[in-house]
Amino acid sequence: MAFRGFRAIGKEHHKNMFEFLKETDFDKNLIDYFNKIRVKRNEFIYRDVSTISKEEADEIIIKAEEFVHKIKKIVTNFRRLRI
Repeated sequence: MAFRGFRAIGKEHHKNMFEFLKETDFDKNLIDYFNKIRVKRNEFIYRDVSTISKEEADEIIIKAEEFVHKIKKIVTNFRRLRI
């Protein structure tokens, strides 16, 4: 989001980031996955909901690595186009 010149601010800045991503051509499955994780985190922090399993935590890490890899690829491709 910042890469495209925007900044999520305010009370719902994490939610706003995912709303922004939905309007891009980024991987929709990853957007939906991490938006669900965002909601789980919010429930855990603010509503005292139970924790997640080790297996789910491991899956989140794998998906996060995939997410970061795709972001790096987008940034790298953009830089190449600008040179």
